[in-house]
Formats: sequence, C-alpha cells, structure tokens
Amino acid sequence: MSVQSTHSPRGPISGFHSQAAYEIPPEDSNAILRVSAYRRIDFDLAVIWFSPHTHTKMLTSTLPTSNKPTATLGELDRLPLELVNMICLEMDVASLLRFRQTNTRARQIIGVLHEYRTITTHAINPLCALLRTGLASGITLSDFYRLLCTQSCSLCGSEYGDLVHLPLWIRCCSSCLRQNSPGIRVATLTTVKRTLKLSRKSLGQLPKLTTLPGIYTMDERPRSKRVTIVSTASALSACREEHAGVEASQDMIKQLSTQPILAFMACCALPSFDLQTGQAQNGVSCAGCQVALEESVITFTGAWAGEIRDAVYSHDGFLEHFTRCEQAQLLWTGSNCGTRPPPKLPYSCQKGGFFKRRE
Repeated sequence: MSVQSTHSPRGPISGFHSQAAYEIPPEDSNAILRVSAYRRIDFDLAVIWFSPHTHTKMLTSTLPTSNKPTATLGELDRLPLELVNMICLEMDVASLLRFRQTNTRARQIIGVLHEYRTITTHAINPLCALLRTGLASGITLSDFYRLLCTQSCSLCGSEYGDLVHLPLWIRCCSSCLRQNSPGIRVATLTTVKRTLKLSRKSLGQLPKLTTLPGIYTMDERPRSKRVTIVSTASALSACREEHAGVEASQDMIKQLSTQPILAFMACCALPSFDLQTGQAQNGVSCAGCQVALEESVITFTGAWAGEIRDAVYSHDGFLEHFTRCEQAQLLWTGSNCGTRPPPKLPYSCQKGGFFKRRE
C-alpha cells in the first residue's frame, strides 16, 4: 500500500542551505559522519525496545557451537548440505530455532548460515520482537534477511526506513510512523471484529501481534496491558474479499484508527545490511539541523522545521544532505576536520535525542 509523501521538501532553504555544494573528499566521509551526524536513539526507544540485559540469554543461545556432533539428523543428513541450507532458509523463524535445538548437528548447520549469522549479529532486537509478539511463525529466515538488506521506507519510498512494521514485515521510516501513515495503522482484534464483522476464517488468517509492555511514542507513554492487534490494511483487504470488492465505509475506517499508539507498539528499529561492504548501519540524523533550530537559523517554525531536524538518513543519504547543509559544514570545520569535538554540538545530539536513558 502506498501513500503520498508528506515529508519535508528537499529543495534549498534560504539561510539554511549553503549556496554552493560542499565537495567531500572520499577519505573524509567517515569523519564527517562521526562529527556532523548522530543516531536518534529516542526513535528506537519510542517503539518496541529491549534492554541489552534482556539479550544476554538470546545471544548465548544463538552463538555457533564448536562442539563435535555426536548424533545425526537422520534422513535429513542424507541430503546434500546445499539442499539442507535451502530448507533452513525457507523455515519460519520459530521453526528454525526449534530445529536448531534438536542437537549439536542442527546447531552446527544453522550456525554457519550467512543469513542467520548476519541476523543474530546485527538484528537481535527485531528477532526478539518477532519471537515475543507471536509473529515468528509467519516470517522465514530468507524473509528476514531480504528485509535486512533493504533501506528505503516501503510507504513513502523517499526516506531511510529505520523501522520494521512487524505485522506486514515492511520497512517504514520514523516520519511515516509519527504522521500515522495509513499503511502502518493497526487496530485491536476486538475492534476489527466489532467494526468489520469478518468471518471466523478471515480473522484466523490475519497475522496477529500480541503487544509488549513498555514505553511508546515520542511522548514516552507507558503501556503494561498486552492486547492482540492486526494491521488495518490487512483487515480491510479481508473485508473487500468477503464483500466482492466492496470497500469498507469511511466511518468503519475511522473506527479502526482511533489509537495511533498501537502503530508504535507494532514497530521495532531495524538496521540495514550492505551486501557490497558486508557492514550494517543504523540511520543517522543531522546535528547541523538541530543547531539551525536552536540558533533560529531556520526562522519558520510551522512548515517542516521539525521534520527537517528529525529526518533520518542512510550514511550515503546524510553525506548528500551534508553537501548543502551549512550548519553541518560549520560543525565539520569547527572540529578542525574531525580532529576535535565541534564546539557547538548540541547536548541532545551528544546523548542521541531527548529521551532519558533506559536500562
């Protein structure tokens, strides 16, 4: 499902963008990212998030084994290893982890899979989210890896997708989430039943997520009760199928969209893995844009000022932004080309946003 982008314009803004594009020497790229960009940790904390302590058991259980197998996999071991690997890639995550617990031989086979190792190294948070919300049986290992190797938001198509929307298993960006994009709205299963009157068969086929207790949204709203939610896009599609293509009424759609917080409870931060470099990256935001707001360089406060500051970029996307962002360039020059901290780096950029740290 696609929606028209409502993100901030990318055209030059007087008094904010430099008149001429800054030419970045290739050897300075990493230092510019270190000095002028920062990760908005609060965007990660506004959705499903786990303390690093929570990962201890998971990380231990996913480590490759060095023990020598003492038992085989029976008939499965008679197949060529390449075929066994292909079978593992098409297993859903829940089945794969159960298979891995069979014996040392199973752990050995799965532990050397590039896709499995990449996921357990770089995407442990969304892996935990799938398992704990009950969606792990609907996503295969190859599904997970393919999404990990993408970058763009599936909704607007123009932004770096720093999040995964779990029920639809698509990338989305924090901006689409904050703007309550129709493509990632969710509703409780109870609301869907009451509003759309779907058959038991249709309801049974909808991917269901059981929410987790935590703190959600940019207002840091705590939620302790667990509820079952489904994608409104999936529910409306099922409704069309049951009624020979007839769309749900606007009143029905409105009734399904009364709790925007639920969309935050259906998302989790997801890095992106670059197949060419073999490196993973998280999205970054521009410290120069924060300076521009704090020092009133951006004089307009209504249209797009917050969105410009809150934009999340891939590393390449940020470097392209940097070539025109005057305040980011000033941070770079103020750092003596990366040899010292810039003198005007805002405190919010130093700590990764505006939320208090959580453990």
